[in-house]
Amino acid sequence: MSTITTQGAVTEEGAEKKETKEKRTNSFRSVIEEYREPLVIFIYFFFVMAYLEILIHLCVYGNTTAMRIYPIIFSLPAAMVFSALVSLCRGRARKITGIIVVFLVCFVFCAQYIYFRIFGSFFSMSQLKMGGDAVTSFWKETVSCVKSNIITLVLFLLPVFLGPFLLRRTSSPKRSLKQKLIMLAALCVAAVLLHVCCLGVLASAGTGSYTAYETYHSPDSSTDKSVKSLGVMTTARLEAYFMLTGKSSDAINNLGSEDTGETLADVDYDLNVIEGLDFTALNPKAWDDDILALNNYLATQTGSYKNQYTGIFEGKNVITICAESFSPYLIDEELMPTLYRLAHGGVVFTNFYNCFPNTTTNGEYAMMTGLLPDFTRYKFDASMQYSIYCDMPYVLGNVYKDMGGKTFAYHNYIGEYYEREDVYPHFGYDKVRFMDDGMEFSDEWPSSDLEMMMQSIGDYINEEFFTVHYMTFSGHYQYDFDVNPMCDKNYDYTKDMDYSYAVRAYISCNYELEKALEYLVARLEAAGRLDDTVIVLTTDHYPYGLEEEEYNELAGKEVDTVFGKYWNSFICFNSEYEDEPIICDNYCCSIDILPTLLNLLGYDYDSRLLMGTDALSEGAHVAILADGSFLTDRIRFDADANEVYYQEGAGSVTEGYVEAYKNIVSNKFTISNAILYNDYYYFLAKNFTPPKPAPTIEEDALTTIQSVIDELNPPEEEDDWWDEDEWWDDEDDW
Repeated sequence: MSTITTQGAVTEEGAEKKETKEKRTNSFRSVIEEYREPLVIFIYFFFVMAYLEILIHLCVYGNTTAMRIYPIIFSLPAAMVFSALVSLCRGRARKITGIIVVFLVCFVFCAQYIYFRIFGSFFSMSQLKMGGDAVTSFWKETVSCVKSNIITLVLFLLPVFLGPFLLRRTSSPKRSLKQKLIMLAALCVAAVLLHVCCLGVLASAGTGSYTAYETYHSPDSSTDKSVKSLGVMTTARLEAYFMLTGKSSDAINNLGSEDTGETLADVDYDLNVIEGLDFTALNPKAWDDDILALNNYLATQTGSYKNQYTGIFEGKNVITICAESFSPYLIDEELMPTLYRLAHGGVVFTNFYNCFPNTTTNGEYAMMTGLLPDFTRYKFDASMQYSIYCDMPYVLGNVYKDMGGKTFAYHNYIGEYYEREDVYPHFGYDKVRFMDDGMEFSDEWPSSDLEMMMQSIGDYINEEFFTVHYMTFSGHYQYDFDVNPMCDKNYDYTKDMDYSYAVRAYISCNYELEKALEYLVARLEAAGRLDDTVIVLTTDHYPYGLEEEEYNELAGKEVDTVFGKYWNSFICFNSEYEDEPIICDNYCCSIDILPTLLNLLGYDYDSRLLMGTDALSEGAHVAILADGSFLTDRIRFDADANEVYYQEGAGSVTEGYVEAYKNIVSNKFTISNAILYNDYYYFLAKNFTPPKPAPTIEEDALTTIQSVIDELNPPEEEDDWWDEDEWWDDEDDW
């Protein structure tokens, strides 16, 4: 009997467990049913973004090895946020909202891909500000790029076409406001948890320098590096976050050590510094912590030494030319004889590297200011535009005005683009002329460098002492005889050359620059001004309009894409040194042009205040690239791969040497931004007065003679008809 009772109890217990299990199953099913719709939408968005990230890496880099897993896993929280947004809608509104969101995401990828195909890099969020100008100016290039990549763009837009079929199967039960809020909160919590998990995965792979973790958290990470490592959507989100939250002072207060362990032999020359400028003595006048940090950093800098070439161009005129998309492989005695002459006379820099892969304003800004432009995620404006609001005493326009010279600047495109109509006058150029603003051109995009030279040279050639700045345009992408009037104009010059179509087109449009230089030199020689003039030419950026194989064809060899493609020209021609040019083998880059010129001119400047270095000075030299890579006489550092390569015959170096140069380069970016955004030159002008030089014996004698004359001829007393006391005391008259 007891056995029966026990068996019955077991049966009842089993029934209860079964019932409990069924309740749990039903409860789980109800939860699944409740969240089935947002779950399906979440899965849809996740696969859409993962698909797009994989596709853009395949199309741009040819593989997905560079992106690792991070763009995929960061698609998870983003997909959860999008699903929360779409799931709040019902019926047709849900489908329409979902398709709109997917279209916008796909459009971002399409825009980034088109931009990369044209410029060779991805655009940052800060560049959206000038999107209208870019569209109107580059519309031909954009249309051409869309046509040639139409199949790829269809692949990027494929999720938009599939969306209606996938979303139509999701049901949307009617929910109360409370249920909607609960669901929204649950999805948001899920998104946060997924994001935290993603950050954990990121940190597990390392948190040091040049890791994906640093790329994610650092405001200094470039757009290209971030996209490659983290993906398009994560990069856009991070850039928007940093722009909205504002600048941080962390970077300037956490500068790395610059001790390379190298010692400089005794130098027989003085430093290029302003006498009496003690930065730490200005600390009590600092109006914020950034100024204080700048003072303390600059006080640790030695500056560069004067040298045997200091002042050799003193009193000479200077013409600077920033040549659009210029390549040193154009310099050929038969192909471009004037360029060849200029490149081999004066001072010849054999190891000059242009810093930038694209974006004209960055290269021009570095050349003109001796500072690196802002590449951080904080920026809203390009540095050149922002500099309008800051003192810029060392740009050549202001330097020549300080020395009593005349100043001129020209560009054969509209002055509104990159706000040059405001930048050039602020940089001290008194007479500026642009397309449709003082100059007219037979073609508009691109226009003729020769026509610009012919219309402008009469302004200054008869002036006694002057400086001129040119920003050229003829060499601009696109290199196609059918769409580029400069290519077509010089078609006959290259038609029989043994080059491919695009390379011949590139040479053709740059032949317009050759003709402009030929005209300039001829006019200066005819006026007897060539010996008195220094002609400086460099480029704004690498010619991104040429494909890798096309650039190799132009160079006649395989060009290293990490460093080699940035090797370029810093032409510094003066006819007095044509027969015996000065050869400089030191490594240098775009920001070194200004300090080098100031030293050659013998101008009294403080070399600590420029992030470039006089390339002719004794001491350490480094050529810096925009992504943080650099070259010295001993190593080449690839910042993207975090790899060090030894220069041929240099031998090994210590770990301290490498780390010190990494810090030097990083600090130059940070200090360049701090000088700009804190208007540091204004702070110095307001709080420091350079001591006046002691008078010479002749000046003392003249002062004594003048005092004797003043005593012998006292000024006649004049009636003081304005007696303030009399006016105010005589109240009755009022």
